Amino acid sequence: MSKAELSLNAYQRVPVELKQLPQWVNWRTDEMHRKVPVNPHTLRNAGVNWPKSWSGFEPARELAIERDLGLGFVLTEGDPYTCVDLDDCVGPRGRIDGRTREILDMLSGWVELSPSGKGLHIWVRNDEPVSRRTKDLEVYSYGRWMSVTGRSNPEAPLVIPDRTAEVEELFERFLQRVEQPVRVPTQPIPLSDLEIWNQLFESERGEFYASLCYGDLSVSGNDHSLAVILLANQLAWMTDYDPGRMRALLYETKLVREKWEQRRGDIIWLDYQIQDAIAYMSGRRT
Repeated sequence: MSKAELSLNAYQRVPVELKQLPQWVNWRTDEMHRKVPVNPHTLRNAGVNWPKSWSGFEPARELAIERDLGLGFVLTEGDPYTCVDLDDCVGPRGRIDGRTREILDMLSGWVELSPSGKGLHIWVRNDEPVSRRTKDLEVYSYGRWMSVTGRSNPEAPLVIPDRTAEVEELFERFLQRVEQPVRVPTQPIPLSDLEIWNQLFESERGEFYASLCYGDLSVSGNDHSLAVILLANQLAWMTDYDPGRMRALLYETKLVREKWEQRRGDIIWLDYQIQDAIAYMSGRRT
């Protein structure tokens, strides 16, 4: 099949009602094999709270084909959709267990395979905002983006039904809250700058991050902006999302450029990347 034919046929079975909304992003996997949402306009990080980093369906689909990226849909409080994400529920030859079958029969939504082919996404309409996860079952209606493959039963209708009552039943039967014992919180001792760098350089991808830190852009495809983004993402969670410490640590690297302090609209370039990294890492999908 030619690339043109592939582009024409890809994601053909995504419901039209989803395609009509401008809530699409792309995604790639990072060096830790996590899904990273990508802005279809700029190829930088996308965020669930940044509508300007989303696009319509067609631009995102075309980019997915051209750049070998994934496709994703952002769930918001302004749309009626809920996605039920079942992990590792599809076995060899497409076999599923009794619990998965029970959930599928209960919801009877539009169903697609996950990118790995081992999970399922069940899309329904639902009037109540929901956001809940367990080890292998997640249910979201807002504040998340979901990967979309369109790999669904060719005989199934491309309609997303209203299942508000069924989602409530799903919660009652499979997502009951478990009361946790009250623990007295402890105040963690912040790591020093040296400890942060040592932990990062001693991690599984330590050599990669060390290369970034010392200004070796060959590991990021000679893309300086991407190098800053990848390093900022790691520093975000290692500093507990402290923008001041992230800025100081980034200035210790060999990636410093004059453009870091150049104003882009209402914010300077480096502060935008720091805010971007914090928003992504604090609300990312894994």
